[in-house]
Amino acid sequence: MLLNLQSWVLRVGSFALPLLVLPNTFDRYALARLATARLLAIALAAILILRLAFDDGFAWRRTTITLPLLALAASALLSTVGAVNRNVALFGTYLRYEGLLTIAMYALIFWVGVQLIEDASSATGVIRAMLAGAYLASVIGVLQAVIGWPTAPTAIDCESARAFGTMGSAYELATLLAMLLPLAVHEMLGATTGSARVIAANVTVVMMLALLLTFTRSAAVGAALGIGLVVLRHRPSLKGWISMAAVVAGLAAVTIALARFPIVGGLPIPECLVGRAAQLASPAIGTPAFRFHVWVDSIGLVAERPLLGYGPDTFGLVYPRVQSGNWAPGSLIDKAHADLVQTAVTQGLLGVAADLCVLGAFVWSYWRSRGTAVGAAVLGGWIGYQVATQVSFSWVLSAAPFWLFAAAAAVIWRDQRGPVRRRLLTARRTPALLAGLTGLCAVVLVAWTVGRPVLADVRFFSALEEIAHGRKAAAQFAIADARRLSPEQSVYAVEAGNLELGLDARGVPSANADWRAARDDYTTAVRLGTFNPAVYRYLALADEVAGDHAGALRAAQKAVELDRFDPVNEEVLRELSARPLP
Repeated sequence: MLLNLQSWVLRVGSFALPLLVLPNTFDRYALARLATARLLAIALAAILILRLAFDDGFAWRRTTITLPLLALAASALLSTVGAVNRNVALFGTYLRYEGLLTIAMYALIFWVGVQLIEDASSATGVIRAMLAGAYLASVIGVLQAVIGWPTAPTAIDCESARAFGTMGSAYELATLLAMLLPLAVHEMLGATTGSARVIAANVTVVMMLALLLTFTRSAAVGAALGIGLVVLRHRPSLKGWISMAAVVAGLAAVTIALARFPIVGGLPIPECLVGRAAQLASPAIGTPAFRFHVWVDSIGLVAERPLLGYGPDTFGLVYPRVQSGNWAPGSLIDKAHADLVQTAVTQGLLGVAADLCVLGAFVWSYWRSRGTAVGAAVLGGWIGYQVATQVSFSWVLSAAPFWLFAAAAAVIWRDQRGPVRRRLLTARRTPALLAGLTGLCAVVLVAWTVGRPVLADVRFFSALEEIAHGRKAAAQFAIADARRLSPEQSVYAVEAGNLELGLDARGVPSANADWRAARDDYTTAVRLGTFNPAVYRYLALADEVAGDHAGALRAAQKAVELDRFDPVNEEVLRELSARPLP
C-alpha cells in the first residue's frame, strides 16, 4: 500500500509542480510553486517515516550528491545566523522565497526523493509525469503568447509579450523547458512504436515552440547542448533522423504560420528573434550589458563579506549601495543574475565552494554509471538547466521541479540500494500510534507552511481589490488578516502603512492620513526587511510629523541609498536636510 501511495504522490507531484497556479492570490505563480513543493516534501517525508517503521525491505540509498548538498544547506544556515536581516534570510523576500527554509526544502525533496524512487523505471515515470506537466504548461504558454498578443501591430513589445505559461516568467518557463526537452527528444528517438514516436514528436514540437516564444537565449543554448548530447548517445537510425527532421519542419511551419497568418495582431517572431540575437553581438547594450554591470558591481559586496555573505535572498537589501549606474530604469535589482555570483554575495565563498562541489558531484555521479541512453538524456537535461540558471538565478518556479528531477537523475545514474533496514517497530499497537502521530504532524505542517501563507495572500489580494473599489475599511480588515496569518511578510506591513496614509494614484498622502499608525507599519516593514525605497521615504515623512527629525533624516538617506536614481528620494532628503534640527 505504501509503495502504491508513494508512487502516486511522486508522479502527481511531479506533474503538478510546473502547472499549479493560485488565481485568488496576488502572487499566483511563485507562491503556488512554493506551496506545491512544500506539500510534496511533507507528504514524501511522512511516507518515508512510515516505510522506515513498517517496511522490512526498505533500504537507504546513498548518492555522491548528498553530502555536498548538505554542505550547501549548512552554508546557508551559517550565513542566516550572521545575516543583515535574519527574517529575509530565513523566509526569503516576497515573490522570491529563496531563504533558508526554501533551500532546506530543496535538499529535503532531493534526499527523500532519492530514498523513495524505487528504481530507474520509477525514476523515468517521475520524469515522464513532469514532461506531461511541462507539455500542458507549454500549450498554455503558446496560446497566451498568440491570443494574448496586442491587437495593434505598432504596440507590440517583444519583452512584454514573451510566453510564460503557468510559470509567471518567460525565463522560468524557458529554464524548465531547457531541462526537459532533452528527455522529450530521448523519448522520441527511443520510441519502439509509431504511436509513441508521434506522441513524443508532438511533445517536442510544442515545447520547442514555447521555448522559442520565450525569446530566452541562454535556455535555448542549454536545450541545444542537452539535445546534442542525446543525439550523440542515441546515434539515431533512419527512423530517428526522419523523426527529428519532421520535428524541425513542424516547428518551422508553425513559426512561419504564426508570423505570416497570426490569430490576433501580428506576431513579430523573426524581428524579436533577430533583436535578441543582435544583443549577443553587441554586449554593450541590452540584457548582456545589464548582467555584466551587476556582476562587476557585486564584486565589492563579496569583498566586504567574503566568508559567509549577507544571508540568503538578501541581495536586494545590499546591492544598491554598490550599484554604479541606473542599469534597470524604473526597476529594483534584487538578484545578481548569475547563480554563482548570487551565492557568493548571499552565502559567501563557503557557499560558492559548496555549490561547486554540488555541481561536480552531479557530473561525477553520471560519470561513474554512464552507459544508458536515459542516463545521458538526464545529464542533457541537467546541462540545459545549469546553462540557463548560471546566467540567471535559482528561483522556486523552476528550482522546485529541478530538485525532484535531480532525485530521479541520481536514481537513474546509480540504480542500487544500500543495506536493508529491519523494521523499527513490531509491537501491535505502536505502528498505529506512529501512523496517527505522523499523519497529525503532517496535517499541522501543511496548515502552517502551506495553508497559512496561501490564505494570507488570498486576504492580501482581497485587500487590493477593496482598495481599487474605494472600500478602505474593508481593505484594512483584509490586510490585518494577511499580517496576522503571515507576520513575516514586509509587503503586507507596507500596504497597511499605505492604507493609513490614504495614498492616491500619484503616491500623495490624503489630508486625513494617520501618520502615527503608518509610522508603526513602515517601521515593522523595515524590521522585517524591505528594499523598497518608498517605504523609507514615507517613513521619513512620518518621523518628521512625529517630531523625530534625526530619524527622518536617517530614513530619507536610506531611501536615497536604495534608489539614488529616483529624483523624488533626493528631493525629500534635500528638504529634510534644509530644516534646522530641533
